Amino acid sequence: MPTAAQSLPEFVAMRQLGLPIDLVFVDWAVRLMVEGHDTHSLRLLAGETHPQDRDDIGSLVDRVLEELGCTWYPSLEAAAMALVRIRATQVLANSISRKAALLELKGVCIDLGYPDYLYDFYLLYWALDDLEELGEQYYWPGADRSNIHDVIDERFAAWT
Repeated sequence: MPTAAQSLPEFVAMRQLGLPIDLVFVDWAVRLMVEGHDTHSLRLLAGETHPQDRDDIGSLVDRVLEELGCTWYPSLEAAAMALVRIRATQVLANSISRKAALLELKGVCIDLGYPDYLYDFYLLYWALDDLEELGEQYYWPGADRSNIHDVIDERFAAWT
């Protein structure tokens, strides 16, 4: 498991792409503090127990990233590609489920207008979902219940 500090690129990408802010960010702030990082905003974020106002928490996360010296990716495309590489590494290390990673990347794909570099993850999400729910799918040629995990892993492996 990477340290919280090693996860900074992941959290910058998530924030830049406008992914939902939830307790994951609070847990990350607590881990940063345990690792010895300390800023005013980091203490405030780590102390949140039930983030209610996503705008306020979002501003707080932005301040934490700024105080830690993080920089934004040069574009949303660069942030999305960084997130794909991070999720690919996590999926292949079994630290995140295929479905969770595909769900997140499917949403980013939709939000960014279905760019080619994300579209395979959109299709694979629906292929996996249909295979789990219906036993068949028409999104990814040749994928079935016996090989869908290998197909997904191969696509993620291309990003590592």
